[in-house]
Amino acid sequence: MSATHTCARARRPASPVLFAALALAFVVAGCDDTGSVDPEPPGAVPIEESLIDTLLVPRFWVLDSGEFRSLRLDVELSGSTREAVLDGELVPPAVTVEIMDTVDADTVASFVLHDDGGAVPIDDAPGFVAETSGDLVPGDFSYSARIHSGFTDAEGPYTFAFFVEGLHPPDSTMPMLAPALLVKIEVTVSANEPPVISGAQLPDSLHSGFDTQQWTVEVSDPNESSGDRVRQVTVALAAGGVTYRDFLFAAGEPPSWNFTADSTFAAGLATDDYTMTFTATDEFEQSSDPFEAAVWIENLAPALSNLTAPDTVEQPGPDDPANVYAFTVAVADGQGQGDIERVYYTVLDPNGNFTESDEFVFRDDGEDVDETAGDGVWSHAFQVDAGVSNFGTYTFTFYADDHAGNTSAPTEKEIYLRAHAGGNE
Repeated sequence: MSATHTCARARRPASPVLFAALALAFVVAGCDDTGSVDPEPPGAVPIEESLIDTLLVPRFWVLDSGEFRSLRLDVELSGSTREAVLDGELVPPAVTVEIMDTVDADTVASFVLHDDGGAVPIDDAPGFVAETSGDLVPGDFSYSARIHSGFTDAEGPYTFAFFVEGLHPPDSTMPMLAPALLVKIEVTVSANEPPVISGAQLPDSLHSGFDTQQWTVEVSDPNESSGDRVRQVTVALAAGGVTYRDFLFAAGEPPSWNFTADSTFAAGLATDDYTMTFTATDEFEQSSDPFEAAVWIENLAPALSNLTAPDTVEQPGPDDPANVYAFTVAVADGQGQGDIERVYYTVLDPNGNFTESDEFVFRDDGEDVDETAGDGVWSHAFQVDAGVSNFGTYTFTFYADDHAGNTSAPTEKEIYLRAHAGGNE
């Protein structure tokens, strides 16, 4: 997308059309203060394009659609100017939009953007404007309106012209300026049909640790010859009425849209029957009928192997620091390391007392005694302090949990705790 524009401080300066994206959001840089300008009241803030922080305008509109869509203009003011407005020293900005037929330049409708928090009913608004503005926070200089395509009954190109007035002292003795044109946005109104999803190549089951594969859906747009196109294909993965994941397919060779999946796709998903619901959206934000596909997904528990831990640990001397011993264990998961939530152990002491603690956890982040982050070898620094006294054989039981709620089979290790040489066991 490319756009060129100029701005000046005349009452209604000419401004070339900016070609907006579907939801155009941009920051307009300051403009040169050149050319003839109208006089402004002393202390007034110039009304020019540098006031625009963000401008959101849908570019495509469906003829005769009653769907309300949001427009928003965020006005960029300095801290001192904001304070002056809030203190009543400057008149707050007021934003008006005129809609013009681009071909003959006739104005077909106009409406106002509001900074009212969206809770106040709008009086005397045209029929194509919603009763509330959709604004979120009152008084934050973000101006909004919700409208549908009822501003016209004919297809064609239209221009949204944004005008701002205000930002001058309320008691100014000079004549008030007419609303100043900030920017023009060209939009298209067209009778339009939504995209159609006609077929798919998808798996009906995904076993734990499945190989990388490509999924494909075929999507077409009935209005492609007139400039419309499929913009996005989204997928919702759900089971039992709960949506667990939303993801996107990528555009391939038309009419194909593709997604490359590997075994990590199932991370965090419990073994169950799922439904993938596909929706295609075009440039007019019209959505296809949903396309559903069933898939069974398997997620098996992690597996522990190659545990390393000492057979014996020793109490340090009374004036010595704690003795530190490294435990390591390899953890494999068919859904990848990202599916592993926690690796930990419990302890049964010589007297039959069971202990579990948040401190009895392993790490695989390359810190402390762990050598390499993310290599699947989890590590733990086990400390024996001088104050221990319950000597004998301890049973350590090791586990791994995944994000799907599975727990590995336990691995046990007996470790003997002995007293410091010269002490009493």
